[in-house]
Amino acid sequence: MAKITLNEKKDRYFLNFSGSFSSDEDSNELIEMFNQAKDIEPKQLVLNFKETKYLNSSIIGILIKYYQLMPNTKMYIYCENEFLKDLFKITSLDQFFENLENENEV
Repeated sequence: MAKITLNEKKDRYFLNFSGSFSSDEDSNELIEMFNQAKDIEPKQLVLNFKETKYLNSSIIGILIKYYQLMPNTKMYIYCENEFLKDLFKITSLDQFFENLENENEV
């Protein structure tokens, strides 16, 4: 089961992803969470994929959409899963979002 939470820590907001994201319900939940983050207008938003196993193409599209809708927010990706790291490179998401390399940066 997929789950997304939004929280704040040290002047940064975090979208924390856990599980596998493959259904329309998962996409709708992500859109809801991004809309909440967009309303806050954070200066920094970390997309924390530490507990994530899989993302489908709809989720990738939503990430790009909200990157464009939130131009004043610096977005970061934190991920330990090698499959997802490769996915971010293949889809060029690593060109949009700055990678955080270790958990101490999160």
